[in-house]
Amino acid sequence: MGNKLSTSSESISRIQESLLSHFTSDERECLIGVFNRFCGIDSANNHNYNLNVVGKDDQTEKKEISLRDAQQHFSQIISNSLKYGFAKYFQYESIKIKQSTTTKLSSEKQEDPITILGFLSSIQKLRRSPLSDEAQSIFIIYRACGGALRTFVRDVIDASIIYWFEGAYDSSKINDVEFISAAVLPNGDDGLLEFLLLMANSSAHDPENPETSAEILKTFEIDGYFTEPLFINWYMKNIHFQILIKILIERLFLSAHQSALLLTSKQITNLRKTNLLAPQINSLFPTKSFSQLLSPDDYFLLVYNLPSNCRVTPHTMIFSSTFDGDSWHTFVNSLLYQGSTIIVVKDTDGYVFGGFVYEDWHMLPRFYGSNLNFLFTVRPKLRVYSGANGFNENWQYLNSGTQTLPNEMLLGLGMGGQLDYFGFWIDSNFITGHSRAAPLSSTYNSPRLSKQEEFKIDQVEVWLVKPTERDPDTIPHQQKYSAMDRNPAEMELLEMAANNNPTRKIGYSRFVREPDVRPTDDIE
Repeated sequence: MGNKLSTSSESISRIQESLLSHFTSDERECLIGVFNRFCGIDSANNHNYNLNVVGKDDQTEKKEISLRDAQQHFSQIISNSLKYGFAKYFQYESIKIKQSTTTKLSSEKQEDPITILGFLSSIQKLRRSPLSDEAQSIFIIYRACGGALRTFVRDVIDASIIYWFEGAYDSSKINDVEFISAAVLPNGDDGLLEFLLLMANSSAHDPENPETSAEILKTFEIDGYFTEPLFINWYMKNIHFQILIKILIERLFLSAHQSALLLTSKQITNLRKTNLLAPQINSLFPTKSFSQLLSPDDYFLLVYNLPSNCRVTPHTMIFSSTFDGDSWHTFVNSLLYQGSTIIVVKDTDGYVFGGFVYEDWHMLPRFYGSNLNFLFTVRPKLRVYSGANGFNENWQYLNSGTQTLPNEMLLGLGMGGQLDYFGFWIDSNFITGHSRAAPLSSTYNSPRLSKQEEFKIDQVEVWLVKPTERDPDTIPHQQKYSAMDRNPAEMELLEMAANNNPTRKIGYSRFVREPDVRPTDDIE
């Protein structure tokens, strides 16, 4: 037969059965559809194509595709270098399997085809193999992409965040075109990229130090710096990057390129539980952008750090200073007994930061809460600081009703640290705040979040990520507060003035309160 390879149908059949055993029936169907598309075949018209049966004349044995054709049929969302990297890995696995089933070895050539078995083997190693094997597979793709690690990670982020964030919008309100145009807008910074590169760094350098951080980041820009052992060590430490890779594999090969808007509710729930799909995002405000302070990249990291039962519920923006104004009382009334919330603050220096609380906010002039809480920064660097390993249990504090002058300075909202030395504090004037965490907050092990220890507020957003589970009948009536409540000294002076006024007419009312229901704008 000359140079023709002598293959064993029985050997191929055993390999195929072994590979398919790692996937569910739905996943097998998706894999068939993807490979058919690579071959230029419409899967909808080829229902008889069965991966479970292999014979001498079976079309599975004949099915193969060139490297170039495979690249052409990838999703347009991913970069050309990633397309080439995946295709080269499929080719690499195809050659390995062919060599294991032939009596004659051959060296890798650019024209070597990608076979169905090579494709299945690749996906199995990327999604169903031990982490060390998965890391080796990703290393092959990374090296095939031919650039620095920083470029490779940036390409993975750009593609996977689009797929992840696709689940953020209600399918009854938008279509794919609207989603894509909104989600692919540039974020304007490399917060998530630098987080991924720095947080898994194996050196002893302090990643919070700007000088050492810059030095570390430069190493990721050097092509060839990361050998296979270094890359595998970096990858196995980097859980967040592993999640992004899983999003790509799931959506490129195991969901048959289905839009998230076409997935079943069960599929959506399962993807959200594993953080492979964003929670549904709602807003009480007429805005096209889901947030004025966060990008999809930022939100991915925050959502990843939420408890699992906060990832499957809809997330709703329930307060925005842009629309609600700078009212402390409207802000507080939006928080009380609502459930698990994220508070995001932008100060006048351009820093963006905040905190997540798991338990309901309620008025109490002392600390309370849960170790599931965390603090975070978004700009100029993206970081999350967990409360699980803190030195105390000063998780959260909210006091807006104390009437005695000695405690007036403690009227506000805080998280972590000590009274008047909070890791994150918003004063009840809703103008200023502080982050007194030198060198670190004793509760969250967090550094100073704002640029200056004392900061001025520019914008605030509040997100409800899980509604309260409390029985409505057990929730105390939410007392509404007026400006007079937090200024007792001024109120006493006005009372004295009124008592000395013969007409007994006063220019204020201590009985006026915030309305029980916060008005909201209708969303068209």
